[in-house]
Amino acid sequence: MHIALCDDDKNFVSDLEAQLLTIAENCCIDLTVASFTAIESFLVEAARQAGEPGFVCFLDIDMPEMTGFELAAKLRCLNGDTRIVFVSNKDELVFQSLEYHPFFFLRKNRLQAELEKQLMELYNSVHPKHTYETFQASRQTIRIDMETVTYAESEKNYLVLYCDKPLRAVRVRMKISEAEEQWEAYGFTRIHKGILINPRYIKQLLDDGLQLTTGAVLPVARSSMPELKRILFGVQKNG
Repeated sequence: MHIALCDDDKNFVSDLEAQLLTIAENCCIDLTVASFTAIESFLVEAARQAGEPGFVCFLDIDMPEMTGFELAAKLRCLNGDTRIVFVSNKDELVFQSLEYHPFFFLRKNRLQAELEKQLMELYNSVHPKHTYETFQASRQTIRIDMETVTYAESEKNYLVLYCDKPLRAVRVRMKISEAEEQWEAYGFTRIHKGILINPRYIKQLLDDGLQLTTGAVLPVARSSMPELKRILFGVQKNG
């Protein structure tokens, strides 16, 4: 895995690089890091690495030459699948960052607490494990890759799984209470009495709900909003 860091603060970018390399060594992760304080040099590196499956960009949001959001838009033009991590002290920007589909949003004042977990998730996304579950659908047994499930909606003793790649809806025999417990390992969270979502597919929060990258608009219970906001600070990009 290769990470390119871009931040106008030389001291911070040097410290972040050192922390990443230390964690990688301790966790036996094969990692290289390139640090940049100049946007132009960073974009040269990004263009060179575009399309590489293990390429990740860490972007400061508040930079004088170009904001991290503007830089993310350029990266998306180079390659839509590049994993982007936003780094900022401004927690309120997490919601605006969703427009650029980041892998996650890293808070500078929480590096010690969050960086190792997020680096491991990055590494696992580059080297994915099989995430298939078996279900009873009608009179047959089917296997579904849980990473393709965008959300699930309850219908009494059944769940309708809305999947991406390919886009389809699958009705399986399972209670939402069972799914909530069993799918916790995949990151699913309940946002409403009858709805579980995969946070990787969140596009934006709305006044009374949220929109997924597939275009689906779902309601969010008021009691679920605090947990949803907590999850968004570690939001993962699909794919």
